[in-house]
Amino acid sequence: MTLARLADRLTLVQLCGVTQPRGPNLLPKRCAIRDGVVDIRGTLDLLRRAGYRGHFEFELFARDLAGEEVNLAIQMATTDFCNFSTSGA
Repeated sequence: MTLARLADRLTLVQLCGVTQPRGPNLLPKRCAIRDGVVDIRGTLDLLRRAGYRGHFEFELFARDLAGEEVNLAIQMATTDFCNFSTSGA
């Protein structure tokens, strides 16, 4: 099924940035939206064009904060989401 056919069934989309480390034993890791390799702007545009009008949630685990304070990570995620969701719209 395509996203356009499923958009009306979605109620929440979780967003996060993901790093793609180099090396054979390194796994992807969550990071700030602005620091990741995921095309967040394209994903948001695709969801919008498919008719998605639900909620979004930023997902980042404490182990992925890399020493940043939680309130600063939330503030940065909010700013990034607003920037990515309004640019090009």
